[in-house]
Amino acid sequence: MPAITLKVRVKMISYELNSLLNEIISYELIHCLSEIDLMGMAQFNGLQGFKRLHRYSARDRLEHAICLVNHIVEYNKSIPELKLTYSSSVAKPATVLDSLKIEYQKSEEQISRLKSASKMAIAESEDFLMHTLECLIRDEMKESIRISRAIQEISNTGNNTTFVQLLDSKIHDKYKSKEKDMQAREY
Repeated sequence: MPAITLKVRVKMISYELNSLLNEIISYELIHCLSEIDLMGMAQFNGLQGFKRLHRYSARDRLEHAICLVNHIVEYNKSIPELKLTYSSSVAKPATVLDSLKIEYQKSEEQISRLKSASKMAIAESEDFLMHTLECLIRDEMKESIRISRAIQEISNTGNNTTFVQLLDSKIHDKYKSKEKDMQAREY
């Protein structure tokens, strides 16, 4: 019986899409560090709910970056070229409202990047990557909506300290249960 040779074509993603994915990964990692920085600021100010929220968000950002790195390595057979510049010495936001506004702007920028990458993945018939990016877009949109609501609630009260503490307590309870769920899944 003659030997059968199978030729498998490994499809590489375009340079442009690869570059955009590297930019998205770099952003996720820098944003993860920013979330950790904000977590410390919240803890320092006695805002345990915001501390939990930022810790949860940092983990989420890290998982997004890992997911995309895995895609680049597995499907593009290359190592991501990340450009990371982060300085925690940048002026800290003065209030919770200020930090939320900064987070909202970053989230909207990331949604734009993810949508661009998704369109490129569709054009390149990269179905698995497209699905991954669509999941990340949904996550980022949920984050953006959550931040937007918090900004609106705090703005409506005139940045009232009592309301911020009440919101912090509400966030604390929500993210405490999310962390328990996450820990249960890990074990």
